[in-house]
Amino acid sequence: MNNLEKIYTIAEEYKMQGEMLKASEEYKKLSDKEPYNIDAQIDLADIFYIFGEIDRSIEHYEKVVKLKPNYGLILYRLGISYFRATKFYKAISVLDRVIELDPEYQGARDKLGNLINEQELLYTFGIEEAKSDENIEALITNYHIWEAYRGFSAIGRAFKYFKKKLTKDQNKNS
Repeated sequence: MNNLEKIYTIAEEYKMQGEMLKASEEYKKLSDKEPYNIDAQIDLADIFYIFGEIDRSIEHYEKVVKLKPNYGLILYRLGISYFRATKFYKAISVLDRVIELDPEYQGARDKLGNLINEQELLYTFGIEEAKSDENIEALITNYHIWEAYRGFSAIGRAFKYFKKKLTKDQNKNS
């Protein structure tokens, strides 16, 4: 067993014992020595996610995706991490990619559906806050996102609401 295998074995043992901080230290050593070690990157990302260090988990999931761009499970975890970090555009994009790779991936379909339900969609795109021309312009700029997801019934209702709100706000500004 070489030195890197020993580090990985120690990290795994700590993880099995629930010693996540110690495990993360070992995975970090392994990641520093072997930045292309997918397992170490995934384990680090998972531990950071568990501890609520979402930006750090995103960093490591992104490293894995660069190495294996079609790794559905990691793309899913990256999408969930983006969601928790309130990076909704990225979350939608990544979860959509997961579904593109595996149309039957129910977890991704459910999360994407939740993300784009009426309330979260309205919040995500700031419709409730569309009180200035600048905000309305930003919403119009992101119109293509809605075009891509019009098939969802919630999107249809949200789109109608958006058009009504946009017209009302534009009339106020006139």
